[in-house]
Amino acid sequence: MTQKDEGLKRRIGVFGLSANIINIIIGAGIFALPAIIASKMGASSIIAYIFCGILIALIMLCFAEAGSKVTNTGGAYTYIETAFGDYAGFIGGIFSTGAMLFGDAAVSNALINLIASAYPIFENEYIRFLSIFILFFGLVCINVIGIKQGIV
Repeated sequence: MTQKDEGLKRRIGVFGLSANIINIIIGAGIFALPAIIASKMGASSIIAYIFCGILIALIMLCFAEAGSKVTNTGGAYTYIETAFGDYAGFIGGIFSTGAMLFGDAAVSNALINLIASAYPIFENEYIRFLSIFILFFGLVCINVIGIKQGIV
């Protein structure tokens, strides 16, 4: 089943995509998660990290294989749609979007919690909301300006 490329511009490139993946891994996994895992698992938490790293590497290899077979843009949504049809692609896109929203919320709350440990004013719910709003509004502005500026 061959699909026609709809002409979306591929402007990120290999360097930008690699930097984005590293940024997501560091942002999600280096600030709050290690402390939580170490408090629950103790010394065996390093084994859990190595095991999870191997699992994530296997998932990344699956995405690389799918990316080499499907030439359209769209990521996981396009891969699922090509393999299983429109409805499965739609459901995959909904779950992917939901997971990203929950992940962004968790990381931004963890960031504000870390800042609040040094500056107690950030424990106020209005200050927390305003800080997160300003953070995401700034990211939206950078994205609206252009994807190339967001990478650099």
